[in-house]
Amino acid sequence: MEKGAKMGKITIQCNSSAILRAEYYSDGKLFLQMFDKSQYCYHDVPQELIEEFIRADSKGGFFNRYIRNCFTYTDMRNETTEIR
Repeated sequence: MEKGAKMGKITIQCNSSAILRAEYYSDGKLFLQMFDKSQYCYHDVPQELIEEFIRADSKGGFFNRYIRNCFTYTDMRNETTEIR
């Protein structure tokens, strides 16, 4: 992906012991599905940060350091929406 290129929706391969699946939308929403079946939607996540997340060797480590507790989120267990 060209740096700064506009994304619509991307599915991110995680290879993580915690994160089962991740999807990012160009409106800044990052949907995460964890192996424990919990699902979260993080809001207003910048595309530049997602580009770094994609390149990170440890997706879980990157998430814990730069996304978790840094952005507002919705716990999707209380919502009817699932990761698409």
